[in-house]
Amino acid sequence: KGEGYTCPDVEEGGPLLIVEGKHPLLAGESAEPNSTFLSRDRPLELVSGPNMAGKSTYSRQVALVAILAHAGSFVPAKYARVPLLAQVLTRSTVTRDSGSIEDNLSSFYAEMQDIARVTRALGTCPGASLVVVDEIGRSTSEADGEAIAWSVAEHLLSSAGAFTVFITHYDLLGRLPEKYPGCLHRAFSSARGSKHQLTEAGSGPDQGLSEKQYGIDLAEGIGYPEEVVAEARELSRAASLAKARPPQAPRDPGFRLKAQARDHLEVLSLLFAKGLLSEGAELLGIQQQLQRLTAATATATTQCTRS
Repeated sequence: KGEGYTCPDVEEGGPLLIVEGKHPLLAGESAEPNSTFLSRDRPLELVSGPNMAGKSTYSRQVALVAILAHAGSFVPAKYARVPLLAQVLTRSTVTRDSGSIEDNLSSFYAEMQDIARVTRALGTCPGASLVVVDEIGRSTSEADGEAIAWSVAEHLLSSAGAFTVFITHYDLLGRLPEKYPGCLHRAFSSARGSKHQLTEAGSGPDQGLSEKQYGIDLAEGIGYPEEVVAEARELSRAASLAKARPPQAPRDPGFRLKAQARDHLEVLSLLFAKGLLSEGAELLGIQQQLQRLTAATATATTQCTRS
């Protein structure tokens, strides 16, 4: 056991909970820790954010913590509860994504091959699975890419026993939690000059991803000419306006908040059972978050009734 490592609980069934986890290669660094909670009622976590904010590192962190726990190792986290998994499936960015002349494969074909393997494995394995999808549909038209990414996310949400971390830049997928309460959208902050933090993002028609201009920010930081960056920003804004869809009222504005409250209560009960809430400040923080969610749910429900 090293500094920052803990002995995980590996149990039959139940949720996957990692509190303040880190990638094993960064466990001794000053990297920002991130927590993860996936359950039967909330099986898919949609992750967005700027380029180089840590999305890929985070997704691999979740997979590696689960694998280390199954190997009988300590894990880099404050606490970890991992259900017994039959398999860990990944569609992750690797050198092969640039295509292969030897295998006569394009980068898009390689992506599609990976997802096909994942879906086949889910269809033939009855046990619980952890799935990591690090971008999909990038190397084709935007319309096809968004459609494929959305359809794959829907399939993973409907796959029994699949816990999924799904990374995307696509604007359309920001609407996924509006239709599927089992999907939680979390985003890395885009603040410059500070650590990127993973926090819960909103959902619905006004919670798109493309307006952030993450790619253009990166181009500017690398040193693209000012006139190129300015023109790209203007074209990006025009394209976002052209794509804008009319807002639709959610079926129940308070439902997402109720789901959040349920998640917090489940995490609270798991940590309390392990005696990890002895610190008054930590317990008080969770209680205050639940109170805020309760108040927000009541407000949203009242507004929906009036309208």
